[in-house]
Amino acid sequence: MLPGEALGQTFDATATTIRAVVAWRPWWQTPNDSPMKLWITEVDSVGMPLTDRVIQEGPVIQVVFGDSINPIELRWNLDPPVELPNSGSYAVFVQQLCVGFFGLYISEADVLGGGHLWRTERSEFGGCYLREYPNAIVGRDLVFTVEFCEEGTPARRSTWGRVKSVYR
Repeated sequence: MLPGEALGQTFDATATTIRAVVAWRPWWQTPNDSPMKLWITEVDSVGMPLTDRVIQEGPVIQVVFGDSINPIELRWNLDPPVELPNSGSYAVFVQQLCVGFFGLYISEADVLGGGHLWRTERSEFGGCYLREYPNAIVGRDLVFTVEFCEEGTPARRSTWGRVKSVYR
């Protein structure tokens, strides 16, 4: 990817709390200290990412070394976790900040079903931002994972006095 470009994938979220996003870079891109920025955006009614409706900007990570054999895991841990407004369609983008270069693994076929690969143009005029109106890349998918937080265990509401009486 060129400086400022971003690759993204739309996905359907059934849960609403994201704790991490993982993508992979080719094994031979080591060492590589290019900064990579995560974006999570809303999607319009026809499935196009709305890069001006950002839910999460960042963090920026650098994964310098791999083992020169296996794909290099790129993990964006989100602490605190990101709360999506509701279940539905969203997009995740990985942006090449305005220095360096890197590639991401992309499947040779549309394997996700329902999601689509998108690419934004380079950002211009100072600053490195996510450009509007991404281009669809038909028949390919970004190889990535969105890790959701597990739902909590529901608890019955009770008073402190009732809890004390049960556990005496």
